[in-house]
Amino acid sequence: MGLPVIVIPAYKRPESLKRLLFSISNANYKTYPLLIISIDGGGSDEVIKVANDFLWLGEKEVIIHQKNKGLKEHILFCGDLTKKYNEIIILEEDLFVSRFFYDYAKEALKYYKEDIHIGGISLYQYEYNEWEDIPFKALVDGNDTYFIQTASSWGQAWDRNQWNTFRSWFRQNSVWDIDDEKIPLFVRGWGSTSWKKYFIKYLIYTNKYFVFPRISLSTNFGDPGENNGYKNTLHQVNLLIGEKKWTFASLNNGIKYDQFFKLNDLKNLSTNQIISKTNYTAELNPLELNITEGLVPESCYNLISKSADYKYSFNLSYKVIQKIQSELPSLKRQLLNQIKHHLTKLVKHK
Repeated sequence: MGLPVIVIPAYKRPESLKRLLFSISNANYKTYPLLIISIDGGGSDEVIKVANDFLWLGEKEVIIHQKNKGLKEHILFCGDLTKKYNEIIILEEDLFVSRFFYDYAKEALKYYKEDIHIGGISLYQYEYNEWEDIPFKALVDGNDTYFIQTASSWGQAWDRNQWNTFRSWFRQNSVWDIDDEKIPLFVRGWGSTSWKKYFIKYLIYTNKYFVFPRISLSTNFGDPGENNGYKNTLHQVNLLIGEKKWTFASLNNGIKYDQFFKLNDLKNLSTNQIISKTNYTAELNPLELNITEGLVPESCYNLISKSADYKYSFNLSYKVIQKIQSELPSLKRQLLNQIKHHLTKLVKHK
C-alpha cells in the first residue's frame, strides 16, 4: 500500500516551518517517503519560499491553496489525502519531531489497523492535562502505548479507514452543542476553527480511542499563530532520543483513560497495583489532581489525604515541579493575551 506520507499544514510561520523541516530531515528512514507541504490560502511568501527551497531526499510536493480554508478545513483537507495515499502523518508547523517518529508511526499504524475502536495514532505524549491545568502521568503497565478518549493534534497519524470513518460520522454530526456535558468544559468553549473538538466528540460517541506513546515522538513549541496569540511552552515535552523496539498494548489489555483523563475500565487493576503501600500513601494528593489525572481511581477516595502536595505524587522530578509552578500561574495572563488577540482580529475585520 506504500509508505505513510508526511503531510505538513502550514500558513504564516516560516521560522517554525524551518525548525520542523530540520527535525524531519534528520529523522531515521529506511526509504524516504513522500513529503507534502500544504500552505493555506494567504500563507506568507516566506513560508512558500521555505517549502520550495527545502531539500528532501524523497519526493516532495508543495500545495498552495488559492483560498483561505482556516485551520479546521485545512486539517480536513490534509486528512482527506488518505483517499489517495492510504496512510498519513500530519505535523503542524510549530512541532519538532524525534529522529524515530517515522519508525514509530509506521509500526503503530500497522499494529492497530485491524482494531475498529482505534480512532488514530498520536506521536505526542501528554505530560499535562490542559482540561484541568494539572500535570498528567499515565500509569505504567510495561507497554509502550496506552489509550485516551481524546484526539491528538500535535503529531498524529491516520490510515484511510480510520479517517473515512470519522468523516462519515462528521457529515451527520457537524452541529456543535456547547451544553453537551459528555464533552469536557474546556473543549466546549473552543471556536469554530477547531477540528479537534469534533474528533473528541466522535471518539466519545463511537467508543473509540487514540493511541498514545509513553515516550513522545513530537513536541509542541507553541509558537504564536493565527489561533494562538502568545508564546506558550507549557506543552513542550521530552522526546525519544534513542532507537527502541516498540511493545504495543492491545486496547483490551492496555491502560485506558476517558475524555476527562480519568482511568477507564479498571476491572483488571487492583488498588494495590495503583497505590503502593509507602509512607506517602496518604500524601498522593491533591485529590483533584490524582483522580482527574488518573493516578488514583475514584474507588480509592478513602486512602487519600486532601492536604498533600502533588510534588510527592509518583516521584515527579523537581524539574517538572518547577515547570508546573512557573507555568501555571501565568495561564491567566496568557488567556487575557489570547482574548486581546481575538478582539484585535475582530476589530480589524470590521
